[in-house]
Amino acid sequence: FSVTKDDCDWQNFTCGGKGGSGKDTSNNGARCTHRASGAAGEARDTRSQLLNRRAAFRRMVESKEFCAWYKIEVAWRLG
Repeated sequence: FSVTKDDCDWQNFTCGGKGGSGKDTSNNGARCTHRASGAAGEARDTRSQLLNRRAAFRRMVESKEFCAWYKIEVAWRLG
């Protein structure tokens, strides 16, 4: 089985900080929440929404909650 972006809820938001006025007015921050495990990842590193979405998904997959859910799911599927 695989976990894809469709298994997650996505939120986009504005984030301040370094990067100029374009960063303050655009929805470039991303938050990814996995529905089954409740694990979340958030990124606001760059001005690119696409790169922030990728980073948020990566951080969600690397979280403790997701790793614990993944181990249980794999064990359940293997019997």
